[in-house]
Amino acid sequence: MQGDLSRDYARGLAVPMGEGIVGPGLARELRVVFRRAQAKAEGRLAGGAYLAVLEGYVEQLRAMRDDPAAYREVEHTIVAIVADERYLRVAADDRVREVVAQLDDELGHLYNRWMDVVR
Repeated sequence: MQGDLSRDYARGLAVPMGEGIVGPGLARELRVVFRRAQAKAEGRLAGGAYLAVLEGYVEQLRAMRDDPAAYREVEHTIVAIVADERYLRVAADDRVREVVAQLDDELGHLYNRWMDVVR
């Protein structure tokens, strides 16, 4: 998923390709992209209020661990939300990054359970 984040932001990079100055230009643009993603995360977190929502998602997913069809139930809700909010992976708050990693782990578990069933 981290690659998806990079691809999304890389579309608008203003790096002078072909001019032999790619290194410094790319580094400068990546800093800008990173700062924008962190600012977006900061705004989304609303002073910590959204962290409780993320933690609620983790608990909801953990409660579904034993249901082999659970992934299908959250595929168009929590899965889509986590994908749309992948910029939270670079949030300045360590706890937010930890909870997002837990979300990824739980979603991965549910997805793998679902794939075991459909194969």
